Amino acid sequence: MKNNQKGITLIALVVTIIVLLILAGVSIAMLTGEGGILGNARTSAEQTKLMNAADEITMTAAETASTFMKEKYVDGKEGSVYTAENQELNDAIDDAVNALQTKFTKSGITLSGTAATGYTLKSTNYQTSGTVTPGSGRMTWSAPIATP
Repeated sequence: MKNNQKGITLIALVVTIIVLLILAGVSIAMLTGEGGILGNARTSAEQTKLMNAADEITMTAAETASTFMKEKYVDGKEGSVYTAENQELNDAIDDAVNALQTKFTKSGITLSGTAATGYTLKSTNYQTSGTVTPGSGRMTWSAPIATP
């Protein structure tokens, strides 16, 4: 009698399952592990959130300074030259920037500082913070972004 059975053997099936499990393990590790795709995405989202807040502070400070300068110097109310130490301008910028605090709090960001010293933005979700000084438009990181 001729044995004419066709199909896969149990050994081939086990080898295939083992290969698939190895591939799944590697994929899951790349997706969720330290430095994985999901962790990098969360880190990038947090950096973007802080940078957007820094941009908003810089824009608010620039708009406030522009309005202040126009009202005080261009409209002829005073003839002195602006200096960075102008306390009246710094107070106006601080008031405008502090009005953003509620919006930042909802985004998980705390704001502290003044126009004269720079504003510090801290993430409540990640161990990171940055400082932005109005006029510079740059964010200086004081701690690296770290996933929670």
